Amino acid sequence: MDLARAIRAASRGEVVVSGTAVERLYSHLNGSAAAVAFTDREREVLRLLERGTTDREIAAALTISVKTVEKHVGSILRKLGAQNRTQAVALARERVAG
Repeated sequence: MDLARAIRAASRGEVVVSGTAVERLYSHLNGSAAAVAFTDREREVLRLLERGTTDREIAAALTISVKTVEKHVGSILRKLGAQNRTQAVALARERVAG
């Protein structure tokens, strides 16, 4: 579906850019080396982490396995350089506000 949309846009002379690419470009243009590029799913998980949601609740809300949630949380922690979920949420909020 995205490929077809991109092809139609290209035929009209338009450019289609992914959300991740936009985030990277924005952070580069603003000189923010602290910006982090999350996948769409990581952003969903992070939003649920902000609400204090458990891995089991996140898995149910997103219809994925708990193991998959754990992998996403681990990726978020690594990308932010956080040691735990609370720190990850704080760092993510700081980087959005900053």
